[in-house]
Amino acid sequence: MAKGGEPLALLSINRLSKYFGDQMVLSGISLQLHQGEKVGLVGPNGAGKTTLLKIITGEIEADEGEVYLARGLSLGYLSQKPGILPRATLEEHLLEATKDIVFLRQELASLEQEMASPAMKENSAALASLMEKYGELAHLFEEKGGYTLEKRLAAVARGLGFTEDDFGRQVSEFSGGEKTRAQLASLILQEPDLLLLDEPTNYLDIDAVEWLENFLRDWSGSILVVSHDRYFLDRVAGRIVSLKNGNLRNYRGNYSAYVAQ
Repeated sequence: MAKGGEPLALLSINRLSKYFGDQMVLSGISLQLHQGEKVGLVGPNGAGKTTLLKIITGEIEADEGEVYLARGLSLGYLSQKPGILPRATLEEHLLEATKDIVFLRQELASLEQEMASPAMKENSAALASLMEKYGELAHLFEEKGGYTLEKRLAAVARGLGFTEDDFGRQVSEFSGGEKTRAQLASLILQEPDLLLLDEPTNYLDIDAVEWLENFLRDWSGSILVVSHDRYFLDRVAGRIVSLKNGNLRNYRGNYSAYVAQ
């Protein structure tokens, strides 16, 4: 929380402008997004919604104005067209998203071997030191959800429409839609502070959309999501920002509340 009990501003955009040639896309727009907020970004095709997301991530530069991200903020971005994904199986790709937990597991296994070595039986002081370090790492491992990692990984993959057989498939051989879903699963498992989603429901069936709605609604992180799916925005967003003719307007409530206003 910020001073005075106000939620921390994770993202602050100040008088941002962007031109493509002579065409003005963004005209001095400003926006704040706070900790825990779930905001829907709407507007007609070509209004500049994807451009705004790419400016926030630093993929492209604004012509005027500034973007501030909170210090230490972790940012996840789902683009409509996923970039080049690593040559790995789906399981390896998703485990990479949780590599800090995987590293902790390896450290714990190494300490277990060291503590069980014959040399430790004759050195009680060294054993006590290792046991203390092991206890600290085990606590951190538990805090990060290490003991439920496989279960969580499988739940996210299944929720987004993957089967157990898909875990051994090469991500590089996936269809475009499958790659987007793999990228989304990876981002969810990374649990960033702020998640930028550009049309996340495009390649999801009804069950996967429902799963994603429930997940995002319960998630403690912040979201800025571009979507044309009004039902999805009704269930996920608590605020709508509308981008039209280069200008941004704020509306309290979900998509239905935005339409009514």
